[in-house]
Amino acid sequence: MITPQSLARAIALALVLVLPQSRAAAEPITMQQAVELAMQNNLAVRAASENYQASIWGVRSAWASLFPSVKFSSSMRRVDPDTYNRANASLGFLEDMGIEVEPFLYETTYETGFSASVPVFNGGRLWGSVGLAGAARDASFHSLESVARAIEVATKEAYLDVLRAQALLGVACDAMSASEKRAEEAGRKVEVGISGRSELLRWEAQLAEDRMLLVDAENAVVLARLQFANVLGLPLDADLEPQDVSRLELKARIGGGVGFVGDGLVSEAEARRFLASNPDFLVPGDAARIEAHAVTIARGAFLPSLNLQGSYGWKADGDIKPDNEVAWSVTAFLELPVFTSFKNLSDYQMSWRSHLAAVRAKEDAERQMVVGLRAAAATLKSQLRALDAAEQFVAQSEEHFGSMENMFGQGMISDNDLIDARVAYDRSRIGYINALYDCFIRLAELEQLVGKSPAVERKQ
Repeated sequence: MITPQSLARAIALALVLVLPQSRAAAEPITMQQAVELAMQNNLAVRAASENYQASIWGVRSAWASLFPSVKFSSSMRRVDPDTYNRANASLGFLEDMGIEVEPFLYETTYETGFSASVPVFNGGRLWGSVGLAGAARDASFHSLESVARAIEVATKEAYLDVLRAQALLGVACDAMSASEKRAEEAGRKVEVGISGRSELLRWEAQLAEDRMLLVDAENAVVLARLQFANVLGLPLDADLEPQDVSRLELKARIGGGVGFVGDGLVSEAEARRFLASNPDFLVPGDAARIEAHAVTIARGAFLPSLNLQGSYGWKADGDIKPDNEVAWSVTAFLELPVFTSFKNLSDYQMSWRSHLAAVRAKEDAERQMVVGLRAAAATLKSQLRALDAAEQFVAQSEEHFGSMENMFGQGMISDNDLIDARVAYDRSRIGYINALYDCFIRLAELEQLVGKSPAVERKQ
């Protein structure tokens, strides 16, 4: 017959034998290695990289519009016999008079030649297009950096969530093991008549609760590992083992990268200085530049434009081979807008208002990021204080639990008192684990705001 004690013993044995072996078989990985893998494999980073490459070609296309373009063309035109005969009806009369002329229309006409066009002046519209493409390229690059930063933070959070889940699983294993031991002791006491069945039922109830918590903790580990592999862009069944982190590492990272956390409240001027290299801080400025160049393009519609066009080709005749007779032409096109039913004015006003909106959006975005930086610094400070309190709570509750165990062994306290002491100790361990990894996650978020971007190659 399967009893609660035997089932708990089987689960504990499986955790001892199976989980450590699977972890030992996993490939160890540091946080920096995880970030590097994410930069190489994460699909969001790769998509942003392709967008940046597209924007580079957009700049080259805009520059190409400033230079001459040359085209080669060849055409063949076929007419019906009736049209051909009517067009050349007078040829026989001319030949009778001794006049040799070529057909007025060929049944099949071949024409070959080159044409070139040169933009001379377009009211600044072409140069505005070049500036707009350049601003769009910068925005695309900063967006790539922004995505890379976001994935870096997501990678660190997923990495830390795996460590958190595994640490909480360790607490759940310890709790169930302790409950199983106490339930067995209570069962033996009931058998020899030392204590009543109520104590046994209390421990069995605690064991059942710990078993449910253990199941939740195991599932949390599975989900955390799944999310970790997903963020890295690796196969979802990839087996990686994050290396643990410590308070010493937390202290070193705070001192090395965001030392201002230990000072007073970050001022707005300091926050703007810290954010100066953040791509999220630069993207709104890029958007304002794009709209400024759009205004230039719209203003150019009020100005005249001058373009040159030339052609050089062979005479159109009835054979496909070019003849010796050639013809060339040069044409200058001058266009001056006179009346467009106020379309030019409407386009200009729309572009100008869009530019003003982009400027205001830039100011608002910068202000919100300053607020976010100051809030992130304040939150990390609060989390560090909470971590200190959690560490003290662990030390005190561990000492209290040890004292209560001694008293329980001497029969001085009840089972409920010991259970309360153990639950408080477990809660303190859980609180410390959460506080530690919350500090690391808050630090990663703060580093995203003020730290260097992951290595992203910039091309022109």
